[in-house]
Amino acid sequence: MNFAQPKSGSRGGNPTLVLCKPAFEAALSDEIAAKAPGAGNAGPHPAIEARGRGWLRIGCGAPLPPQPLIFERQRLPDARSIEGASRRGLARAAAESLLPALGSGGAPWTLHAFTPDPNGAESLHKRAAGIGSAFREALRELAPRMSEAYRCPEEAPGKGCRVVQLCLTEAGLWVAQAPVNRLPSPFPGGIPALSHDPAAPSRSYLKIEEALAAFGEAPRAGQRVVDLGAAPGGWSYAFLKRGCRVTAVDRAALKLPSSEAYAGAVTHLREDGLRYRPERPVDWLLSDMLIAPGVTLGLLRKWIGRGWARRSIVNVKLPQREPYAALRPLERFLGEAGLAGGALRQLYHDRREVTAWGHIAPLKAGNSGKAKRRP
Repeated sequence: MNFAQPKSGSRGGNPTLVLCKPAFEAALSDEIAAKAPGAGNAGPHPAIEARGRGWLRIGCGAPLPPQPLIFERQRLPDARSIEGASRRGLARAAAESLLPALGSGGAPWTLHAFTPDPNGAESLHKRAAGIGSAFREALRELAPRMSEAYRCPEEAPGKGCRVVQLCLTEAGLWVAQAPVNRLPSPFPGGIPALSHDPAAPSRSYLKIEEALAAFGEAPRAGQRVVDLGAAPGGWSYAFLKRGCRVTAVDRAALKLPSSEAYAGAVTHLREDGLRYRPERPVDWLLSDMLIAPGVTLGLLRKWIGRGWARRSIVNVKLPQREPYAALRPLERFLGEAGLAGGALRQLYHDRREVTAWGHIAPLKAGNSGKAKRRP
């Protein structure tokens, strides 16, 4: 499922909660300050009223930048703070607060109950799940017809479905509702449900699987792929499973599972990925190299400018200080490069990094798009 990309931010009568990867609250704040309508002043955006682990609270009616932002995982527009002494009390208060907006009709809806920090205290996760169950019980009593229209998140329609979000932070419970296509992610808390393949060579396999879901296009059998910085082979493995032909470029060894299915489908070149040049344009450029954002920018300039690939998924490593400032030249270039369906996002399985993806636009007339042969 591709991530929706609405055109504008929320202007509801209540605050907006914007969620991010824990420890990246300052980066998200810097991004909002730089992109919000009327931005120009240095320092935190004045509409940011509070922050906690994995979330920022934006003041009522404050104009927000178009979503999704690079560091934004999920958004709760027009969010309401709910008070109560028990799970049932919180759930019933949340249901009562949303009913006027939701109505009692039979339109499909789903429920996301979560905490902003997926690696936080287990007790908080259990409490959020308990409030979610109690919320559905309260709706069965308050609005039976609406209760019957509930769909579990895995089966909820991607279009026309409303999402009720119950976000339990260390500061309390927040509740919001919005159509799924007005949210930056269709997943609870912005976290996709992916299963790790035990045969995958590394955890990075989940990074590329999430990136492909965000890209919205699956690789097809027979497509040609270049994987720069491939070792130990998690990204290459994801494409080999789909029948692609992969050129893996890395001085280190690959740890792909031994399988006759991959015989002849992968070529391992022990070369420097920054110096590699394909003999002809390929269908996919992949890169997960441990290089600075400025070096990644140079890599993309070369591959996009010379038409060496039709699609790209590139992981960008972030510095310890001011990560958003380090990304701005790359973000500006990607906006100017005309990548169709392109995006730059910090995905759930990214660590101190973000991922860029998109279709590379056709070359201008007079450029054949043929790659020069490697010496």
